Amino acid sequence: MRKEYGKILSQNLWENDITVSTNGTGNRYINFTGSLFAANKNKKDFQEQMVSVLSMYRFKQSRYKWYEEQGNYTYYEISKEKDSDLMLF
Repeated sequence: MRKEYGKILSQNLWENDITVSTNGTGNRYINFTGSLFAANKNKKDFQEQMVSVLSMYRFKQSRYKWYEEQGNYTYYEISKEKDSDLMLF
C-alpha cells in the first residue's frame, strides 16, 4: 500500500516538479525530490503538512533532496509502530 501511495503522490506532485519514491523493506521510507527542497524552511513546512498522512501509512522516515544525485538528504523520523499494531484515528 505504501508503494502505491508513493506512485499516486508522485503523479499528483509531478506538475510541481517533485518526484516521489519509496524504498526499504516494506517501502517504509518515502523520498521527495525537487528544487522546492533546496530551502530548509520548505522541507519543514512540507513535512508539517504531510506528517499525519505519512504516519497513517506508517512510514518510518520521510527524506528530502533538492536534486536526484544529491549525496546527503534531510530526513524526519515518523513512525516506530509495526504494521501489525492496531491504529486508532
